[in-house]
Amino acid sequence: MKLKYFSHILIVSLLLLVGCKLETSGNGALDGYWKLSAVDTLATGGTTDLTDSSIFWSVQKNLLTVRDNNDASNKEYVFRFAHTDSTLVLTDGQLYNRSSGNTTVEDMSVLHPFGIHHQPENFKIDHLTHRRMYLRSNNLRLIFKKF
Repeated sequence: MKLKYFSHILIVSLLLLVGCKLETSGNGALDGYWKLSAVDTLATGGTTDLTDSSIFWSVQKNLLTVRDNNDASNKEYVFRFAHTDSTLVLTDGQLYNRSSGNTTVEDMSVLHPFGIHHQPENFKIDHLTHRRMYLRSNNLRLIFKKF
């Protein structure tokens, strides 16, 4: 009786597992909520410590969102991105607005605090683990900690 009961549970469990499709984004360690903790200016060698700031990048599936949680305006910007082992390219930056629709970012200066200066913005991935990420553009090195 116990063997029959166990075999029924095993069969039902296997059927449930076969029926479920595990969906992944393919982004690996890039997915998640990243806090910008420092910015190095490559031309001068200067470093800006942002440990006390609240600038975050959020990566999920095929969207990257940036926001400053200390900014009273609560503005949030969304990007499409392409990711390989060694590069991250941000494109199609828009100001996120749920009620009236997103608008394309025309004035790139609003994105400078996030380390984004161009569209498209090309980053070389110098280091990426489940805890740390170092991105390098032509002018800056962005240092992130997973939050």
